[in-house]
Amino acid sequence: MNHLQTFQRTRIPSKSKIQTDIWENVVELFENGKYKESLLRLLDYVDKDLVSHTGNTDKTEFNIPHGSVVVNIKLHNETLDVKVPFLRLPEKSAIPILRKIAEINFSPLTITNIFLEDNDLVFKYSSPLNLCEPWKMYSFFREICINADNFDDEFIQKFSATRFQEPKITDFDPQKKEEIWTNYQALLSETKEYIDYFENKRIEGFVWDALLQLFLNIDYITAPQGALRTDLEEAVGFMQNNNYSFHEKIEKGKTFYNKLKQITREQLDSNLYVSEIFIPIKYSASLQKVRETFTHQYETAKKEMSNSDYMGAALSIRYVFLYEFYYAYAPDDIVEKMTLALEQSSGKTWEEAARILWQAIDEIMTGNTSQSGGQQASSGWGS
Repeated sequence: MNHLQTFQRTRIPSKSKIQTDIWENVVELFENGKYKESLLRLLDYVDKDLVSHTGNTDKTEFNIPHGSVVVNIKLHNETLDVKVPFLRLPEKSAIPILRKIAEINFSPLTITNIFLEDNDLVFKYSSPLNLCEPWKMYSFFREICINADNFDDEFIQKFSATRFQEPKITDFDPQKKEEIWTNYQALLSETKEYIDYFENKRIEGFVWDALLQLFLNIDYITAPQGALRTDLEEAVGFMQNNNYSFHEKIEKGKTFYNKLKQITREQLDSNLYVSEIFIPIKYSASLQKVRETFTHQYETAKKEMSNSDYMGAALSIRYVFLYEFYYAYAPDDIVEKMTLALEQSSGKTWEEAARILWQAIDEIMTGNTSQSGGQQASSGWGS
C-alpha cells in the first residue's frame, strides 16, 4: 500500500447564500439601537431574497421554510416571537418521545426549547428586540434548523410521529445517483483495504484516519439528507470526541463502517435530494478562519515533511482539507486550491501526494504561490 487514497471531485454544488460583506452592517445597526433593522438585515445576511420572498408588506411577519418545518417570525411591540411547528405526537405511546424531548431541551438545545401544545411539538422563543444580538440570533435560528433536521426522521421512524408538512425536495437526476452509488461503493472497498493494511502494520492512528476520512468523503460526494446525514454527523462527532479513548473511536468507526456497507442502493437514493433551507449547516469561513483551522495540521505536516514521513504528511493534509469541506464554506479560490490538490494527489505515491498537498496548504497558509508546477484551476466547486 504505497499510495494515497483516491479522490473524486463532487458534482453536487455546495454554495452558500450568506452575504458575508454585510455582517458588519448587521452589528452596527444593533449597536446603534436600530434593533428591528438589525434583525431584518440579519435575514438579508442569510439570503438577500428572504425578506422580500417570505415576509409581509410591513416586514413584521415571515414564514421561512427549512426542510420539513416552517420558521414563523413575528416582530411586534419591540418583541421577537418565533414559533416552529415541529412534529405531531403519535396517537399511542407518546411517553418515549416526550422523554427524548426532555433530553433534547437539556442538550443540544441551548437557546430555544421544544414545547408541547395540545398534541403538537413546537419550537418556541420570545425576546425583547434589544436582546436580539446578531450572533446570538444567528446561532438561535441555526439551532432550530439543524435540530429539526437531525431529529425529525428519527422521531418518525422510532416513535411514529408525523410531520405537519412534507419538505419540498428536488431529487438528484438518475445519472448523478448512479455516479454517487458507484463512488460510494468504491470508497467503502478502498477504505477496507487501507484499514486492513494499517492494522497489519499496527498503525492504529492511521486506522482512525482512514475511517474518519471515509465518513468526511462520503458526506462530500453525496451531500446526504435525512437519516444518513444524521448518522454521519453522529459518527464524525464521536470520532473526534476526546472524551472517548482511541480504541473506542476506532471500534465505533468500524461499527458505522459496517452499517454503511449494509445500505442498499434504494436506501442511499432516498437520502439524495435538495430541500429548501433557511440556515445552512455549514459556517462561512474567511481566509483567516481557514488558516486558524489549518494551523495544527499544517505544523504537524511540516514536521512530517522534514522527517520524510510522507505517509503521515499526506494523511494529515488530506484530513484537514476534507474537514474543511465538511464544516465550512471556504472562499471559492481556497476551495478550488484544495480540490485541485486532492485531485492531483489522488492515488499517487506517498511522497508525490505529500509534496502536492504540502504545496497547496503552504500556499494557503503563507499566501506565497509556488511557480514549480501544478495545473491551473479549471472549474468551480461542484462543477
